[in-house]
Amino acid sequence: MNIPLDTQNTDRNYLYGRILGLVESVVNQKDQTLYSRALINEIRKYSYHPYTTIQHLENKTRILLSGNRELIDYFNKRFSEIVDLFTVEAFTDDSELNPLYLLGQAHEKINYTQRNIK
Repeated sequence: MNIPLDTQNTDRNYLYGRILGLVESVVNQKDQTLYSRALINEIRKYSYHPYTTIQHLENKTRILLSGNRELIDYFNKRFSEIVDLFTVEAFTDDSELNPLYLLGQAHEKINYTQRNIK
């Protein structure tokens, strides 16, 4: 089953979901124990205050990935690609996300998994 990642979707909810899927994927690949301990509390807050939370998640992700240049490079590239799709207003809007973020999250995680299988 191939679920396409919508790389042209600029909906704030979908994009914030993609960022969350990216964070979950790369940190989980690095170390599942780190993932669950270091990020689970941040992820719980994510849908309510995405802009505030993403700043913490981004910093923690970079710290957790330290020592793995390939994952850091991939994370930085993908993170930038996704953020570049936001308008400034949409990115800095800290209001609650609607359920579309879950679709973006799932698509990004599936895309990451398919990337690693190929």
